[in-house]
Amino acid sequence: FLEVIADIEDRSGANLLVYSAMDAPEAARASGRLGNLLQASAQRRFSEPFVIESGDLERIKKAASKIGFSVRRGRRFFHLCRECDEGEAFTRLRAELQCDVAIGVGGSVVDAEFLTRADIAIVVPGPDGTADPELVARLPDARVAPAPGPDGWAAAVDEVLRSLANPKKRARQMAS
Repeated sequence: FLEVIADIEDRSGANLLVYSAMDAPEAARASGRLGNLLQASAQRRFSEPFVIESGDLERIKKAASKIGFSVRRGRRFFHLCRECDEGEAFTRLRAELQCDVAIGVGGSVVDAEFLTRADIAIVVPGPDGTADPELVARLPDARVAPAPGPDGWAAAVDEVLRSLANPKKRARQMAS
């Protein structure tokens, strides 16, 4: 991704700070992660997180689009992604696994494509306890997890699984 970032900088006149090129202390400050989580988060396959040090977001998006990439907003970073449709990938995976009910969990706008395809969408709040307002606006029927991070994710999924185990709750869930 680094050569793609350099191309986008040249095309847009922007200066981008790339997450995978940050030293460990800088990446820890930017991401809020430490240790194994920090190391794992830097090993990206499908997107490259970055921050805009200077430049115009719309010009950056146009430059990325011209070379087959998109720019999406995450919680802490923008993400450079290959042009693809996560929603379609989600639908194909669901069909292959023959899922009766698909639960999607995410916390930022970058997750919207697949969350819109889930039967039950769960929005996980950020560290400050608030859900991303743009994501909630795009998913008005989504549940919002009761807490940020893994605790909120686990509590929300547990509640959904309990409601699915109860046929009356399941019927109400599927109707909403």
